[in-house]
Amino acid sequence: MSTELHVLGLGGSLCSISAEPHWQLAQVKEAVSRQLGIPLLEQRLFEGDAELCEFTPCSSEFGRHLTLIRRPPQQASFLQRIADAERPSDVYQVMCSAPPEICEDRQVLAAAVRRNGWALTFAGGGLQ
Repeated sequence: MSTELHVLGLGGSLCSISAEPHWQLAQVKEAVSRQLGIPLLEQRLFEGDAELCEFTPCSSEFGRHLTLIRRPPQQASFLQRIADAERPSDVYQVMCSAPPEICEDRQVLAAAVRRNGWALTFAGGGLQ
């Protein structure tokens, strides 16, 4: 039996999704993308103040109301480039090309450091 999920933005209701119990967050994001045209990597879905992780099953954790916060396209692009990097040295090269605001982005830097610890050398601002 499907569950009706209401996706809210900061300004109110955005859409409703009929989610199957076996779905994980990735399938919910795909449905949101189909309805709203928001790329998957630009979506951050929250229940209350907690961001949901990609592999959370709908049946166990989701409430009926989720809040969508949209990532800036540049942040999503660098997260994708880091995820697509085949070797740790490729992650380092991605960070070499990153502008200062990306080097100061906690989520991008954490993703890069998980793949290559030397990426921490690019930490800007108060992140070092």
